[in-house]
Amino acid sequence: RMAQDGLFFQVFASLNEETQVPTAGMIVTGVGASFLACFVELSDLANLISLGTLMVFTFVDAGVIILRLCPFLENNKSSSVTESDDVFQEFAVSPEASPKIHGTPPCQRRSYCPSKLIPSQLAHIFGQTAHSNGAKPIFFTLLFTISSIVGFCSIVNEWERSVLYLCFGTTVVSAFVLTLLPTLPPPDTFGCPLVPIVPLIGILSNSYMMGSLPFSAWLFAFVWFSAGVGVYFAYGVWHSKLNDTSSTTNIGPSTEYTPLSPLDDQSDGYDSTMEISLHDVHNK
Repeated sequence: RMAQDGLFFQVFASLNEETQVPTAGMIVTGVGASFLACFVELSDLANLISLGTLMVFTFVDAGVIILRLCPFLENNKSSSVTESDDVFQEFAVSPEASPKIHGTPPCQRRSYCPSKLIPSQLAHIFGQTAHSNGAKPIFFTLLFTISSIVGFCSIVNEWERSVLYLCFGTTVVSAFVLTLLPTLPPPDTFGCPLVPIVPLIGILSNSYMMGSLPFSAWLFAFVWFSAGVGVYFAYGVWHSKLNDTSSTTNIGPSTEYTPLSPLDDQSDGYDSTMEISLHDVHNK
């Protein structure tokens, strides 16, 4: 799938016409797995898999915090569909007619602060809305993650006490700041509760387990991560299909209308008999 999106070499995107199997990918994966099984200890492979899985969980927890505390990401996402919304504006339902169907865009929802007891002296630092957060959620989330991992590594490996105290203080301060920053309300669909407290607990738990892994697992993970980043910046970032501004997925006013069937080929672009009022359906 990465190869089909242009993020990996195109030879891995081709499928066998008979079996619909990615032959090149299966061969390379089988050879690589056989090489690792022959020359690498099983315990090292298990530790590497555990560390990689915990890293993914940590990225997810950090992503939840950043998405909930950084409204400019929601603004960018909502602005990318503005043109496509104009095409179907004729069939849209107004918010007054049907608020459940229309909903409120996440970028226009009123943000709130988890702690309602922020002193007025700190209001100018933390702000009253999520739009004033800026890049602070990204910085303090990254700081919390790194300090917690290094702190647990120092406990397991019995490093200097000063390292543990420094990491512990940085973790507490970062968590305190993230808790006081105003956040966006949860989405209409499923949303993580008590953000950022629950994701911070998840990062802390993952950091404890990652810190207990041996140094060899971190070394293998560093090589693995460096190889992935190298492939991305050397190939993927230049061939990604997301960079194609002429993609047909972005529907705009200039999009050419192509009828899917003879019934759709009407003089005005759509069949007037198929016009249905969602407000009437909702009232029924």
